[in-house]
Amino acid sequence: FDAAAMRGLSPFVGRATELTLLNDLVARLDDGHGRVVCLVGEPGIGKSRLVRELRQALPPTVRAARGRSSSSDRAAPWHLVVDLLRNLLAITDDQSPEKIAASVDELVAGSPALFDGLGDHLRWLLGIGADTLEVVAPMERRAGNIEALTAVVHAVATVSPTVLVFEDLHWADEASLAATRALVNAVSDAPVLLLATYRPDAPPDLGDRPWVTILTLEALGGDAATELAASAVRRPLSPEARNLIVGHCGGNPLFIEELTVSLLESGVLVEGDELVDVTRGTDAADLPASVHDVVLTRIDQLNAEARNALQLAAVIGREFTHRILDRIASTTDDLDGHIAELEALELIRQRAWFPELAYLFKHAIFHGV
Repeated sequence: FDAAAMRGLSPFVGRATELTLLNDLVARLDDGHGRVVCLVGEPGIGKSRLVRELRQALPPTVRAARGRSSSSDRAAPWHLVVDLLRNLLAITDDQSPEKIAASVDELVAGSPALFDGLGDHLRWLLGIGADTLEVVAPMERRAGNIEALTAVVHAVATVSPTVLVFEDLHWADEASLAATRALVNAVSDAPVLLLATYRPDAPPDLGDRPWVTILTLEALGGDAATELAASAVRRPLSPEARNLIVGHCGGNPLFIEELTVSLLESGVLVEGDELVDVTRGTDAADLPASVHDVVLTRIDQLNAEARNALQLAAVIGREFTHRILDRIASTTDDLDGHIAELEALELIRQRAWFPELAYLFKHAIFHGV
């Protein structure tokens, strides 16, 4: 989930219809048949937030797991599949290869569909052995990997209805896309809801099946956009401030929040006794044109060493640990101070204390910039 989930979330507005649809599909999993929903929308429109609200509302009898792609993953075959498998098997970064192997062995032993040959494919995907597969023809190994993933999903769904989330499928590598297409076909006879999020300019070809629904997230309406902007500054907006922000952002939730905060920080907006108002005449042409521009403005506020730390963190990935950043930023003094500055500017968020200190870029857009 987005790093915003680590702090107070903004109100969930303008998506009640979509959330009701998804909740209804989860309730219907008890009939033993699966569904696929493709959540389509531009960056920042709220795809991940909708998924988060669904997961928060899931009954305890429904299992959920997620695989995520990022802009750096296209060159990493099977990345999305591996991320999903690690999530399904509750594998953490601090687990030893022996512990991971024991989890795979336990799964194989309890799942008749996962005979030992498919177990080898799971071990190969998770990087814990099965070296014999290195000499197998690539297409044969690929077919076995996909069959193993499908068998795992069926085994999990046999125990309880399952929601699988594939986030940012527009960045997925080709092998992971092939596995996703296979799962789309396989869930029709299993209690699985497969959610795939992607951007409209890079739609993956998942086939045309009766159990597949395309759900496009549109821009927020004026009232919802106003509520979101007001929540970002914790105070109602004057009509002038409302028109400036809502009229400029085109109903994109992330842009609305980030622009509102940016304008308050820069003095274009000012907090009065009751309302947030515009302090001086501002032409829309002078405002940042996108979230990308807002993020660049924040980065420009950094000193050279903090900016270097941010760039190194981006190379590691959208999620990164303090340990690895410290290792590659060995020439940077006061790394902890720079991280605190990046957090203060809301470029990154702390993700975890345990098993080690880890951080997450606030949004995929922030990581990309």
